[in-house]
Amino acid sequence: MRQMLHILVKDIRGLRWQILAVVAITLAGGYYLYAAPFLIGLAQIFLVVRVIQVDALVGDRQFWVTRPIPWRALLAAKTIFIAVFTAVPTFFAHWAVLAHQQLHPASHLGGLLWILAGDAIGWLPIVALAAVTRNLAQLLIVLLVTLPLQFVPVLFIDPSFNWQSLDWARDSVVVPLSLIFALAAVLWQYSQRRAWPARGLLASMLVALAMVYAASPWDDAIGLVYHSASQYGVPSIQIAFDAEPPLPASGGESAHGMRSIYIPLRIMGLPEGTEVAFDAAKVDIRSENGATWRGGWSPWVFPARPEPGATAGPDRIALGLSVSPAFLKRAGFGRVDMKVALAATVFQNDRTIDMTVQPNAKLEIPGIGVCTYNDKTLHCLSALRLPSERLGIRAEPNSLCAYPVQQPDRIERYRFLDVRSEYSVSPFPFESHGPDGPVRMYQIYLARTYFEPCPGTQLHIVIQRPIAHIRQELTINSMRLRGDISPEFTN
Repeated sequence: MRQMLHILVKDIRGLRWQILAVVAITLAGGYYLYAAPFLIGLAQIFLVVRVIQVDALVGDRQFWVTRPIPWRALLAAKTIFIAVFTAVPTFFAHWAVLAHQQLHPASHLGGLLWILAGDAIGWLPIVALAAVTRNLAQLLIVLLVTLPLQFVPVLFIDPSFNWQSLDWARDSVVVPLSLIFALAAVLWQYSQRRAWPARGLLASMLVALAMVYAASPWDDAIGLVYHSASQYGVPSIQIAFDAEPPLPASGGESAHGMRSIYIPLRIMGLPEGTEVAFDAAKVDIRSENGATWRGGWSPWVFPARPEPGATAGPDRIALGLSVSPAFLKRAGFGRVDMKVALAATVFQNDRTIDMTVQPNAKLEIPGIGVCTYNDKTLHCLSALRLPSERLGIRAEPNSLCAYPVQQPDRIERYRFLDVRSEYSVSPFPFESHGPDGPVRMYQIYLARTYFEPCPGTQLHIVIQRPIAHIRQELTINSMRLRGDISPEFTN
């Protein structure tokens, strides 16, 4: 204990100016610049590397090696230093940000502690690299060589790398694997001071991650959340191919570089007051001429936009699935066999909160966050992650105003407002998405047709609670892409 404290005090004294700078950047930057945490992360990485390499583990000419210092005391001192001067300031900075945005940080204490655990896991690869390199310059060279390797899965192995709403599923596999290798490298280097075996462990981590992406074990990760409808107590819900679709809907979106085929589905057995939202899909297609498409789980699923008055009720939908344009060209007009796996969330209408449309009108929604109305858009903030609940926003048709610049021959069936917000199905209390820091920002655009909310329009915000995350598999045989699937199958 005495040796550990001696090392800790020595590091604090020697790095006092760097400590002051990093803590100031973390606290001030975390509060005023929480939308740009890159600067905070860079400063903290610099401090972590400095404290590890001030007692270098590579070579045998360091002064500390000649002293009877147990490696456990050295590692414990470095661990406490990193926790005190990176994790603790980050915790208070995040607390201040949530309090400033009226997001009640005390009610998100578990999520804030989860962030600290995630930071600890994130620091391990940095600590391992610092432990197996002689100095900062050598570490930068290693980073320049290894960082491009992270794009190998994107370009060559896993085409569904950009999962967005499914990032938690990938992380649930990748993060524990990275943790095991990085921790093993750190413990080996501190206990043995043999750099090359530790470097070999880190290189093995990259190989193991590449093998994981090649094996695509994401199906098991998806299974952590999505199960059969009967397991959730809603066995009546069934999703099936709609052999007699209603009138065609207009096209939706596509993933970058992909095209969408629209499959008509029928949703049966929905309890009253519930809705289904599709979160992800996996599709395998084989055409009669031998062309195949096998996609991994992808969040790029797009319900086609219905033409008002031209489609059936909410029990029927045309769902867009992203596939390769090259496959569509090879498949042509031939018939195909398809296997589709769908991951969907069933929402139950819970309670309704009204909001009067006025510039900068603000509404606090308990358990979800704070939303502000401005310029036909609700700008919403939530703490640490997107909420698992979804907002359904409606308004009385006669309270909406027509766009002043549109043609005068608009028809009244376009006078409606019925939109839904983003949500998350992650089982974790924190999601790292882009540069938002501890606050997730998302927008709900309310002007979806030729009509928009007017000043004084009463918005009815229905809070929809998830009651089931279901998985359904469909087999569709002998269907023709440019006919049976959808009269307008691509966008």
